Amino acid sequence: MENKKIILGTAQFLNQYGIANINQKKISKNTFYKILNLSLKNGIKILDTANTYNNEKEIGNFIKANRVEKKIKIVTKIPSLKIIKKKNITKILEKSLKNLNIKKFHTIFFHDQNDIDFILENKFFFQKIKKEFGYPNFGISLYDKRVLKKIDKINLINCIQVPLNFLNDDFLKLKYKKNFKVFVRSIFLQGFLINEKINYKNLDKKTISAHKKYFIYLKKNNIDPLKFCLSFINSVRKFDHYILGTNSTSQLKEILQAKRSLNIDLIKLNEIRSLFKNSTLDPRKW
Repeated sequence: MENKKIILGTAQFLNQYGIANINQKKISKNTFYKILNLSLKNGIKILDTANTYNNEKEIGNFIKANRVEKKIKIVTKIPSLKIIKKKNITKILEKSLKNLNIKKFHTIFFHDQNDIDFILENKFFFQKIKKEFGYPNFGISLYDKRVLKKIDKINLINCIQVPLNFLNDDFLKLKYKKNFKVFVRSIFLQGFLINEKINYKNLDKKTISAHKKYFIYLKKNNIDPLKFCLSFINSVRKFDHYILGTNSTSQLKEILQAKRSLNIDLIKLNEIRSLFKNSTLDPRKW
């Protein structure tokens, strides 16, 4: 995994995002900026953002203060059309550009895969949006691989954002159109796979039990959870971009050091997968 392919996720910045961060303090602005600085120094120049994360202005302040608007590229997401109106899409994108202190986006995704039908029915509207904002990549964030059949009908879409980790490889062996970009997310499953202490409040008993057994297994076999997750990613098919979230500079350093790990023990991989049988591993249900 090359650094230039890594995208820094920003959902957890100034937010309590992810099942592993619920009981922790929000990441401070100072820590946030240190992570951004370290990312840039290591060639990570793309940020995954969204209007709904409510931290665009802080990111924009960093970009302006450090004069890196020409270095940093921004991936943004249009909020679910269940909570916004079609007529407000342009306003939201314009507001994001202003907040972020940039002139254009690298990629625009629809945040909700259920909006695919709306895109199908409004192709000309989004062609107009694409022309107005002049961005090269337009796509949608997915959970369900069946939606790909509808995406194939939309030439306007040239990329998708999908989950991938050793417990969810639904999108791993699918065939994609030529020049179609795939952005991989949920490598750590919102921290579920790398943090022993998480909030069990919304998890069912089988998932809680599996998580506890998972960490007992890792300790018994002297396996580092972060390295194990990245080893799986590095051992399978290569994708265009990898979205990775982090809570500190020390964790980002760990990721940068571990991302080259290629050795995945298939026996241990299968044993770990068996621990999660019948568990609920869809973050939308947590």
